[in-house]
Amino acid sequence: AQLKDLKDENNNLIKETKKYQNRINEESGVAELLQEEALLLKKIVNDRDSEIRELNKVINTHLESISNLKQDIQKGLDQIELVQDLKNILQISERELKHELAGVKDTLLAESESHLQVKGVLKETQEALQSEIKQHKENVERLEGDIKTNQEQIEDLKSQIEAATNQQQKLIGEIDGLQNNINQLNAQLNQLTSEKEKLQLELNSEKQKYENLEVLHKELTEKNQELVNTIEKELEIKLALEDQLKQLTENHQSLNETLEKEKQLTKQLQHEKETIDQLVLQLNTDKQDLLNQQQSLENNNKSLESQIEESKVQYQQLQQEKETISNEKARLEQEKDTLECNIKTLTDELDSKVSFIDELIQVKNNLDLEIECVRKSHIKEMEELTFQIQTQKAQIESDKLELVDKQSEIEQLQKERSTSTQEIQELTNKIEDNQKQLEEKEKEIEELEKNLEEKETELTNTSRALQKVEYEKDALSHENESIRDMVSQSAIKGLDELINSQKDTYQKEVQSLNFSILEKNNAIEDKEKEISQLQDNLKEMTEELDEQKKRIELEIKKREEELNKFEEEKEKINRRHVEEQVDSEQAAEKVVSDLKAIIDNIVNEKDLIQSEANNLAQRLSNEIDKSNDMEKQVKDLQKEIESMLTTRDNLIKELEEIQSKNTYGANKETEDRLQQELQEIKLKQKEQEDRFSAERQTWESNRWEIVAELEQEKTKNKKIQEGLIEEKRRLGVVSKTVSKLLDDNEKRSFESMTPESFYAMLEATKKELDEGLHHKKQYYDDEDLMGQLLMEREARRLAESQVEHFAVLLEKSKSEIVKYKEIINNGSNNSSKTGFFSNLLNNNNSNNNFITRTFTGTNYNKK
Repeated sequence: AQLKDLKDENNNLIKETKKYQNRINEESGVAELLQEEALLLKKIVNDRDSEIRELNKVINTHLESISNLKQDIQKGLDQIELVQDLKNILQISERELKHELAGVKDTLLAESESHLQVKGVLKETQEALQSEIKQHKENVERLEGDIKTNQEQIEDLKSQIEAATNQQQKLIGEIDGLQNNINQLNAQLNQLTSEKEKLQLELNSEKQKYENLEVLHKELTEKNQELVNTIEKELEIKLALEDQLKQLTENHQSLNETLEKEKQLTKQLQHEKETIDQLVLQLNTDKQDLLNQQQSLENNNKSLESQIEESKVQYQQLQQEKETISNEKARLEQEKDTLECNIKTLTDELDSKVSFIDELIQVKNNLDLEIECVRKSHIKEMEELTFQIQTQKAQIESDKLELVDKQSEIEQLQKERSTSTQEIQELTNKIEDNQKQLEEKEKEIEELEKNLEEKETELTNTSRALQKVEYEKDALSHENESIRDMVSQSAIKGLDELINSQKDTYQKEVQSLNFSILEKNNAIEDKEKEISQLQDNLKEMTEELDEQKKRIELEIKKREEELNKFEEEKEKINRRHVEEQVDSEQAAEKVVSDLKAIIDNIVNEKDLIQSEANNLAQRLSNEIDKSNDMEKQVKDLQKEIESMLTTRDNLIKELEEIQSKNTYGANKETEDRLQQELQEIKLKQKEQEDRFSAERQTWESNRWEIVAELEQEKTKNKKIQEGLIEEKRRLGVVSKTVSKLLDDNEKRSFESMTPESFYAMLEATKKELDEGLHHKKQYYDDEDLMGQLLMEREARRLAESQVEHFAVLLEKSKSEIVKYKEIINNGSNNSSKTGFFSNLLNNNNSNNNFITRTFTGTNYNKK
């Protein structure tokens, strides 16, 4: 049951990690889209006014704060994942300890059963020995009866024969004692052999325990090394994140530098506007000068006509000078015609310039209106953003507090880890002590074996002595018969001396045998004491194991409570994330399409990642195309400006020629000033082009770095998903095997199971674990399927709510865009159709795209 609960907890944790990953991916996608839209707004605002650029700075700072918040949240999630990994490792160690305790219990039960069996065997051997002793006693009683009959038959014999018979009876008693001693020694031998077998069994069991403890020690050391490696990897990851933060700070500095450059450009543009206004004033002054010149020319014409009249009067007087005057008149008339043509062209050009200036003034007014509208909308958006930022700051502070709490919890877990390592060291010390005790016991067993061998030699010697005694008994029987014969013959001499000598020898042998028996009994008692001590040690070990079980159960309960707390905190964080997603107020049509694609293809996560990567690549390519279009438009504008400058230069030259004819050298200072201004404008244009190219190069370098980071994140996500699937599969296989073993234990099918079938089952599980990479996608439990269905439902519900929210935002944005278009169209209709701005609008070239994009707010060219 505990294993199933732990399995359920692991599955729930895996599901929650998947949820967090999906949500993080969604939030990252939304954040990237928001960043792209912010960049587009930045481009639009850069064309507008300096106030809007200040608002852009605020937006950039807010975006940076949002990115920092994301990094903090990701760090918190990483710390939570580390805590979960530590908990999983502790749970696995607890499971292994439980399995080992169960194995120790089984071994102890088997040993107790073997002890009981040995006791039964000993009882049976004791009963058999008792039956044999009874048989020997009966045989002895029979012999005694025979001896009594012989004594009755020899009652008539002499006292010597009675003494001989008495000696014979004493010998028979001694033989019975020797037989009893032999039987006792045989019983002791059997007991010693049984004890030897017991001790060997205990040795084998303790060796198995020692091997199991060594395996456990190795596994714990490997786990500690793995934990150390994971901690080192985390430190490396932290260092990498710090490097990334440094890079981000450098990028931030570069962005600030670009913003300062943009400020300078705006100042330069304002200065250029002022110069253009001055040029307009100069053109007005030039126009007045031309009008004055026209009046002077008319006066000159009048004077010439008066001279012609005077010449007519003087014609009669000056006929000789007539030809010369007529020639001069023709020349003057030609000059007059040329001057009139020039005056007409100048007046036409001035009229066209005046109309062009009027059109520019109208465009400026329209732009001012649009800028005010955009400024108001931006102010509203900034107010909303400030409110959101304040809420996000409050949430950040709360998240920071939560992170501090979690860090304290992590420190507590590290302390628990240190305590667990100390306990492991204590266990290793205990294992070493047990190993020393086992070695001492092995030495004692070897000594006992040597003693047994010595006793066996002694028993062989005693058996040989018994054989000698039996041989002597036979000899005595023969001697008795010979004595009887001699008594019958009355020729007995020296029998008393022989009987006394033999009696002394037999008494000495009996005493030596008694001493050896006492020594053997003392050795047996010492061994029984040692066996009792070993049993006491086993009892103490079992008590210690029970205490460790209780401690482990208490720790499991504590960790379950901690897991419940973490789950509650995760639910709170999820709710906050959902609220933040609902409060986000920027959307686009691509977001809606991406969300619909996520709703339709939420099962195939890899396909989604690839599609997102393709979308990012397309967006980058679109941005590159846009930048190229901007460059083309800038080049076209430069060409137009150059054409305007050439026309202005031509006008200046014509004015110079006219003024040289009328008033030579009157406006040299103005011409020099205009030339200097032209040179300054050209230099500024070159500087702007260089800056633009440098900014473009930096942007392209950053773009490739961003693409590389995205690819790295994709590979990391793939590796993490594969590792989670592999761990899930392994846990499933282990849980299946364990549940099967538990079911078999409950059904008591182990009695019918052979060791071959058991090892075959273990080999099958090993193959599933080693070769399961091909089948990892096919393996799913019923609980996992239910969890996936619930996750899909929640994701669809969230996605539908987001789609509705973004649809509302799209409608709002469309309505605002329509308003801006109406304003622009009204402004353009008010202007004259033959002007410069109307010609640009009517053209189908790249200028049209530039104008529609800058003044209407649209981001894509019409194709």
